[in-house]
Amino acid sequence: MSTVVLPRSTWHRLSTALLDGDHPWGAIVSSPARYGASRHRLVVYPPGITKQERRWLRVWRGWFGWGGLLWLVLYVGLLQITSPVQAMTVSCGVCVTAGAAAFVMAGDAKHRVRTLHASVFAGCADPVLVEGQRAFRLLTTTLVTAHAMHRRGELSAVDYERVWWEVYDAMAPEPRTV
Repeated sequence: MSTVVLPRSTWHRLSTALLDGDHPWGAIVSSPARYGASRHRLVVYPPGITKQERRWLRVWRGWFGWGGLLWLVLYVGLLQITSPVQAMTVSCGVCVTAGAAAFVMAGDAKHRVRTLHASVFAGCADPVLVEGQRAFRLLTTTLVTAHAMHRRGELSAVDYERVWWEVYDAMAPEPRTV
């Protein structure tokens, strides 16, 4: 019987890539929808947060995914040694505790994350949808370009964060009038 063991450096790279994500400013999530439509979401973290804060934000925002997987693994594993009721109780308790810990560790930054949604419908020329798509493309392109320029050394860290702030401010919710 042989086991495969990843070298520490490989494991470290994989785990930090999972925790850090593709971009320090947030994420772009695109998914297909019905009838030729697609949904896009731009998530921007508050500029100036530390890497640790950003990691806790990602852990908290992904809790529904990894929490469900953790629950399933615990439940199936515990079924081998305990009754179904005990396995369910322990699995639920561990998952809720892990989610609560992620919530607390994410701190105030979780309330300052900004999200922009855009939908693309084939053959639709609704002005509101077109404007949303245009804003999404502009902000996304701005962030991705700034990130690429910063990685190549063409943009300083200060200028990179300035661009991040501009996009973050552009995504501010509009003031409500009563």
